[in-house]
Amino acid sequence: MSSWLIALVVAVLIVLVQYGARRVSIFIALLRTLAITLIVALLLDAPAGRTKSIAPWIALDASQSWLRDANDSSLWRAATTAVRNTHADSIIQFGDSARVRRAASAPSDQASAVGPAVERALASGRPLVVITDGDVDDPESLDQLVRDCEANEGAPATAAWLARKGIARRLSEVELSLRGT
Repeated sequence: MSSWLIALVVAVLIVLVQYGARRVSIFIALLRTLAITLIVALLLDAPAGRTKSIAPWIALDASQSWLRDANDSSLWRAATTAVRNTHADSIIQFGDSARVRRAASAPSDQASAVGPAVERALASGRPLVVITDGDVDDPESLDQLVRDCEANEGAPATAAWLARKGIARRLSEVELSLRGT
């Protein structure tokens, strides 16, 4: 909004300097003011409309650690329900590698490396929601999400914080969310 005001002020000043005290049609002066306002707004990269919040990406742990107990997959079902409820733009399943999926597939990876998913989100500037069982191979990569990050209890969440709380390696569900990247 302020860039549009600056563009308008600059345009009015230019028109006043250009025409000075000369007698000119108001219509012509307004058209010139509009044209100059648009040019200056383009130079200032003024927004064309209201900014919208960007839909987050979901990073879903796809490691087999979700299914430690072969008879109980309730944690995995809860995680996939959380994915559906988040209304994410994309789902990145991480584990042995990070890959984009339209829907969550069954956990089958041996590893649980969240780093590639975090790097993808940071490189694109997208908000990221990480859903994991807490058994992450590289919890230090979560430190990159520190700026505006919170755990589902509302406390600041970093890898160090998770480790101090004793939940960096085993947790039923850790949901970290990064807003306003």
